[in-house]
This record gives sequence, structure tokens and C-alpha cells, in this order.
Amino acid sequence: MALHSVSDRTDARRAIVDIGSNSLRLVIYAAPSRVPVILYNEKVAVGLGRNLAATGMIGDDNFAAGVAACRRFAAVLKAAGVHDVTTVATAAARDASDGPDFLHAVRATGLEPQLLGGKEEAIASAMGVRSAFPRAQGLAGDIGGGSLELVDLANGALDRPASFPLGTLRLPALRGKNGRLDAKTIRRMLNEGGWPEQTAPTDYYSVGGTGRALAALDLHLLDVRVPLVHGHIIPADRLSLLREAIAARETAELRRIPGIASARVPMLDDLAALFEVLAAHLGLANFVISGFGLREGLLFQALTPDVQELDPLIEGARGWQQRSGRPGWDGAAVAEWIAPLFAGESRCEAAIRTAACLVSGGGLEEESEARAEHAIDVALLSPWIGIDARGRELLAQALYTAWGGKGRPDALQTTHALAMRWGEAIRLAERLGANHTAPLACAWLSRTDDKLVLTLKRADEALYGDVVRKQHRTLATAFGSEASLKLA
Repeated sequence: MALHSVSDRTDARRAIVDIGSNSLRLVIYAAPSRVPVILYNEKVAVGLGRNLAATGMIGDDNFAAGVAACRRFAAVLKAAGVHDVTTVATAAARDASDGPDFLHAVRATGLEPQLLGGKEEAIASAMGVRSAFPRAQGLAGDIGGGSLELVDLANGALDRPASFPLGTLRLPALRGKNGRLDAKTIRRMLNEGGWPEQTAPTDYYSVGGTGRALAALDLHLLDVRVPLVHGHIIPADRLSLLREAIAARETAELRRIPGIASARVPMLDDLAALFEVLAAHLGLANFVISGFGLREGLLFQALTPDVQELDPLIEGARGWQQRSGRPGWDGAAVAEWIAPLFAGESRCEAAIRTAACLVSGGGLEEESEARAEHAIDVALLSPWIGIDARGRELLAQALYTAWGGKGRPDALQTTHALAMRWGEAIRLAERLGANHTAPLACAWLSRTDDKLVLTLKRADEALYGDVVRKQHRTLATAFGSEASLKLA
């Protein structure tokens, strides 16, 4: 299944109602783009799949709560004037004997639920991973309340999609009298479902709220200053430590950890135990946490192939510039203008530099004393996709320098000389055109062994005033070079 075709209208909004086994969620997105922009996000923890293992049914109370949530979602969408709505239902509605009755009741609310098959759900979730990690190699796994979906991401394809009744709400029933998860039964399910044992180490891209909660616990234990779970990596050999930490803490203490919802706490150990079984059976070396999943995968599937191929970090930064940037600032032109100074960059570094150029055209006003500090929040706290922890630090340093910061900010523990040079080069572009990039078309940067050369057309020599001259020298010093002006 797919969403409606992507509209080019900038005022377009679309919504996804996700009827999951743990929770029901309504998300309203802005105009379709490579990186989804969330306008509204509401979750109701209904637990449609809570009784599946014991009774095979949703059950009266959860049934009624789910329909009530859908009734509110339909009313919200009507009040907000959002007409482009996709409603999907997954494992609980798929597997429960009263699932058809539940979907019929949902239709009566005004929503039009589409029941995803297990393989459809697996592919949609894997597409969400592909959207967030374009070059991901390994496995995509989505563990919700009712099921586990697996997809092989090898060589850019989506192979062996499969669904297993191994959601977090079903795992307690798989614990034996000794309290341990029945690894033998789980391995048999995987074997029979086309996922035999393998030993070659690979990565697992984890989709699902409980996986994100487990990452939040890990970040808490690591005392990470900015605990962003997307992109966080949990080595497989760290799972036992996480299970010990869960066992050693009271429920109330776990609930106080940022990023762990109360409803997820009882599921943490079950998920960590399942991760251990998966790691042993599938040769998993690392669990990479994805903030993108089913809903983002549905959005990604609706994009044209050429849009899908765009870099998510650069496109996210481009969207940021469009929403908050200054008139006259073209970040892409700045990135191209300073590129000759950074010929030795990696592909990843070039993307971060381009993102910094795009984002640098927005933020607080130039006169604000807090602007440089604001750069740290923009880089470290914004929901960037396609960037890891080191990349966020590079972006933070570049923006901090571009926005007037000196040296390394206290928030960063590492000095990133390359990013400082990016920032000084961006600042030269700002100074040259007074935050307008049109003059860059008549100016060129180049570098020799001992000189950093700014070439201007002779008719534009007046642009080279004191503020530009000083920034030119600062940039040259960052490269260990001498500033040189050439007139053409």
C-alpha cells in the first residue's frame, strides 16, 4: 500500500493514524519532503495487543479505548482541516479474532483503516530505516507490541521480509518456569520463517518505542549530556549490563529517566532478553536505534525515486533554512563558494559542511550576544537525520564559529579544527555580502601552500573593507596561511 501522491504545495498537510498493538498515534506532517516535519503528534497507550497471547482477542475494554481514541483523532483532523489522512492497522488488528469487528468500529468514526499484512508492515518499517540511514547495511527490525518484523538491508535491497509473533506484549508468555525467555522456541520461529542462524557479524537497525526506551536507559548509564536516541548504538555485548541495570532499579526510578515512558518500563527486560536471543541467532554486533519507522516509511514510499535519493541531512537543513532563514541567504551557494578550501573532505564531512552553510543563514539576529550559544542547541538538540554524534559536534562547532563564537564551546569535549575552518569560511561569506550571498558570484576563494587567496572583481574592490579584511585574516590563520587579496 502507499500514500496518496506527493503534492508540491507548500501548504499541504497530511496525517497518519497508526493503530499499533501498544499504542495508537496520530501524527500530522507539513508539506511532503525528504525529511518529514511533524506539526502535531499524539499518542494514546491503549494496548490493543495486551490480551493476544492469553485470549487471542483485543478484549472489550481495550476495544472500547481504541475506538474512543480513533473517534478523537477523526474529530481533531476534521477540526484542523486535514483531509489527506492515511490510517493503518498492524499486528493486533491483524491477529485478534475480534480484529475485523474492531476495524469496522474504527470505520464508523470516519477513519478508513488499511490492514497491513506482516510483510507489508516489515517493508514499510524498513523503508523508514532506509529513509533515516540511506547507506544502512544489516537488518531492519521493528518490535512493536504484537510482532517483530525483520528485513535484510544488504546491498541496498529489502530482502526476506517476515513477521513473527514476538512483540513486547507477547514476550512474557514465552518465559519459562525459570523466568528466562524461551530461546529455543524463538530460534525455531526464526528458522521456520526464513531466518536461519548466521554467524557473520552484522548490525540491527531497531525500530519501536521500547527499543528507544532501552537506548534512553543506556544513554543515562553512560551519562551522555544530550541523550538523543536516534542513531545511538548499543553493542550486543552491552545487553547483559543493561539487564543488570534494569533488575537493580525500582520501577519508579526507571520511570524518572528521560525518554522512558511509564508504559515501557515493564517491557524493558523482555526486549533486552529478546535482543540477546536475536544477537546470538543472527550474529548481531550492534543495535542501531532508529527514530524513523513505519510512519516515516509510508511517507518515504510516497516520494519519487529522485527525492528518495536526496541526502536527509542536507534536505533537513534546507528545510530549516526555508523556515527560519534570512532573505538573501543561499546556503547552497555558500557551500559551493567555500568548497575549494576543503578538497580533502570525506563525503560525510562535505554533507555536514553543506548543512552548516544552510543552517547558518537562520537563527537569532546578528546583534544577539546569545547567537553563538544558540548554535549549540540548534546542532545538538534539533532532530537532524543522517548524522551521528560526531557529526552533530562538527555541525555545532561550525555554527558556533560562524555565529561569532571563539575557540571550542564548553559543550564540546573535542576540538574540531576542520569545523572551525568551516565556520570561519562561512563567516567570511556573511561579512562579504552583509548576510546576502549575491556578491559571492563575483568573488572566489583558493588556497596555495602558504596563502589563502580571496579574488574579487576590480569593480567590487570596495567590498573589501575592514570587517572583511579581518575575517579574511582570521580564516587564513585557521589554515596556517597568509591572507592574500587578488583583483581580477
